[in-house]
Amino acid sequence: MDSQTSIYFSTCLFTGPLASFLMSKISYRSVALLGAFLSSAGLLCIPFAPNILFIDIFYGVFTGLGFCFLYIPSSVLSGLYFDRRRSLATGIVQSGYGLGALVFPFLIHKLIEEYGWKGSIFIVNAINVHNFVFAALLRPIKSRVPKSPECERILQTFQNINIKRQHSSNSITQSNKIRVLLDFPFVIYFINNIIWNFGTEIGQDKRSTALAFTWCGIGSLFGSLAGGAFGSIKFVNRVILYTFANIFIGCFVFTFNISLFQTFVGLSLVNVLWSFSFGIVLGLLVVVTADILGTSRLSVGMGYIMFGNGIGNILGPPLAGWLRDEYG
Repeated sequence: MDSQTSIYFSTCLFTGPLASFLMSKISYRSVALLGAFLSSAGLLCIPFAPNILFIDIFYGVFTGLGFCFLYIPSSVLSGLYFDRRRSLATGIVQSGYGLGALVFPFLIHKLIEEYGWKGSIFIVNAINVHNFVFAALLRPIKSRVPKSPECERILQTFQNINIKRQHSSNSITQSNKIRVLLDFPFVIYFINNIIWNFGTEIGQDKRSTALAFTWCGIGSLFGSLAGGAFGSIKFVNRVILYTFANIFIGCFVFTFNISLFQTFVGLSLVNVLWSFSFGIVLGLLVVVTADILGTSRLSVGMGYIMFGNGIGNILGPPLAGWLRDEYG
């Protein structure tokens, strides 16, 4: 299912700005619920698909779009719910990526052995349906304000002001979306997200590849937690921490060319270290976006960051293939 996976990742990443646009028009919870519906519908239809084209549509487009609509609202809200411990909170949230990479390969392999690929998809979709519950639990930011008579009066005053300024507010929102692309630090950050999605292959067999995913899951899990924890320390500059994590990713990629690390043990070690650095980057992704743009433009920024990741995923494989043909 290489083509379906490629379409899935492309759809999931490139539709980030669409998710941000919808979040500015309807509630974050509504976008997440729409994502739960699309991803569940896409998975449910796969076993009944008559040919590959339909699988491309159901898995690649529907499921990819659904998971994008789930990821961005939940990631942005994890950064908006917290002030003092925002870095730690987002690091814990992003560590779910590593935990999933660690658990699901074994789970799906076992399910396929027991129930076949169609039966396994029904079970995976049953797990995915729980996203309706988690999406429904995404609270609006204003619901965190204590309910006292004085607060209620203040809220009512601000709501009346907001109603009168709705048209003006919409214009400001559109302006913010454009200004984000003119923010030089964010442009550098955007380019960084394109580049660190480039990649190539090193020709491992299926067993080694499966174990590599396991090591990557472990490293990413602890890296996200470490990035969130260190990023919450007052004297730690999160942008510098993010930058050094990117440098370490590059250094560990270089070690793949060293003969000492061509063994199974060596590659496993490099995978753990590489994925640990990647986990730090992943754990800091939301909070660094907030540090650069501010929380008011976080949702817009995350949409563009997802789009940048999509560009890297599309350009990386053909570029890596060309470099491999030219230089080995």
